[in-house]
Amino acid sequence: MGRKQKIHDQQVINKAIAEIDKGKSVYSISKKYEIPETTLRNHARGKYRGHKTSFGPKHLLNASEETTLVSYVLYMADRGFPLTRKVIKNLAKEVVQISQPGYTGPSKKWMKSFLKRNKNLTVRKSHALDKGRASITQTQIDQYFQVLKQTLERLDIANKPSHIYNCDETGFSGNLTSDKSVVVKKGVRQAFRAHISLNGHITVNFAINAAGQTVPPFIIFSKNLPRDIFKDGLPDNWEYECTESGFINGNLFSKWFSNVFLPALGNRRPCVLIMDNHTSHMSASVIKDAMENSVDLLYFPSHSSHLLQPLDVGYFHVLKSKLFELASGLGYVESRALPRHIFSKLLHHAMMKISPAVVAAAFSATGIYPFHSSVVKPLSAPLSSHKEDSSTDTCPPSSPSPSDNRASVSKQVNMLVRVGMVPESLAEIFVEPPPIKQSKRKTYHEARVIESVPPLKKQCISEFAGKKSSSSKPSHVIDSMRESSEEHFTDAICEVCLTSRPLFWVGCDECDAWLHYECLPNNEKIDVDLSILTKSKWLCLRCREE
Repeated sequence: MGRKQKIHDQQVINKAIAEIDKGKSVYSISKKYEIPETTLRNHARGKYRGHKTSFGPKHLLNASEETTLVSYVLYMADRGFPLTRKVIKNLAKEVVQISQPGYTGPSKKWMKSFLKRNKNLTVRKSHALDKGRASITQTQIDQYFQVLKQTLERLDIANKPSHIYNCDETGFSGNLTSDKSVVVKKGVRQAFRAHISLNGHITVNFAINAAGQTVPPFIIFSKNLPRDIFKDGLPDNWEYECTESGFINGNLFSKWFSNVFLPALGNRRPCVLIMDNHTSHMSASVIKDAMENSVDLLYFPSHSSHLLQPLDVGYFHVLKSKLFELASGLGYVESRALPRHIFSKLLHHAMMKISPAVVAAAFSATGIYPFHSSVVKPLSAPLSSHKEDSSTDTCPPSSPSPSDNRASVSKQVNMLVRVGMVPESLAEIFVEPPPIKQSKRKTYHEARVIESVPPLKKQCISEFAGKKSSSSKPSHVIDSMRESSEEHFTDAICEVCLTSRPLFWVGCDECDAWLHYECLPNNEKIDVDLSILTKSKWLCLRCREE
């Protein structure tokens, strides 16, 4: 529509024409209602009778069809299936082909105009999300924030950001790269940037708190420690270790917890340490040290760290970007690999370049401090995965591509049609995304906390140890024992799920470990059953490895 073009209200035009019919001049009425004189004369003569005035080229989709397309794009993006521009154009093409069978468009220009008209849509670079993380639900998120709130209130640290910690490890291996924009010669199609190569694998374990403070890191090198690493002028409270692979394990995490984290706490007790469900974070020694030092351990639900963990959301990416800038500034690119003994120095300078405000912002972005549970939103589930009529009326799993299995889709009721998002005439084009299946891997899907108040576990273990020696049946056959000593088992903790749920218990005949039978892998359950039949000893995995 041009600058001076305007679509006038039909009621105003009718009033103007009525006055002209009474004998008033067209010129005076044109000035009164601010309608061009020619336009008034044409309306008075009936030239525009039954005609809807519009300016510019005719839109490819009408208002209802475009609204449906926009709603569908947002619906798919919320469920982990964002559509590309090509798929959106194909959807628009199939809508038009209903009335124009030979249509072959639309063009790139239409796509650009489509995004310009709909300001709530934008183009972003997608990031891969594995099946486990895509299946995290709002129920799990709500349960985590409920546990977090209860823990902060119980410890009275909801307004003490320096007492709220998050820890996790990140790896450095192969090539270090950066995704920052660079300036190149105009006309260059691709801006290549040399990577920084790093020999071996390096794992760094970090901990930060909501006040913006960083705990000294724990650096784990592969194969062996670099030369002169203790002579580089780095802080004395940094810890170094080496393993064959360069990855962290339960023993090393326990060493970091006792030698680095606890001394760094000072008098900030009690406190809570939030971390993921990795097996290295769940050793008995860590739990024992935490209980004795007023540290509550809170574990995220499985596959949720990309949404809930401050280090993943707002720290690691910034740190690696700073490290790359420092290394490239020193000329360590391509053929000149970054020496391992330089890594710690660069890491130290990169950490110094990150302000406490950036660290604190990571806790705000994850809703931990200030506490705000509505900040985090997981992917929504397809409508067909809801319980309501899910057995008969839902659309079968199908690809967002509009050309797959039209006959089979049309036989079922499209839930998007049922909720009014898509009209019946477009039910074969706009279909639901395939449901994201839960991983078959056995993981703990809820948040849990290990309180720092020491339970009666030692008393429980000592009493059951006496029953082990006096019982004639294998020590791990404890169904009847559990019933006779319910008061003791209420404080026992399973080595796998770290809870004291009222389930069947299995006890190791070598150490004081107790586990839920349901928490054991299938091959371990078989070993337990065989040991019961043969009245032989059963050892936990840790004892067998030793």
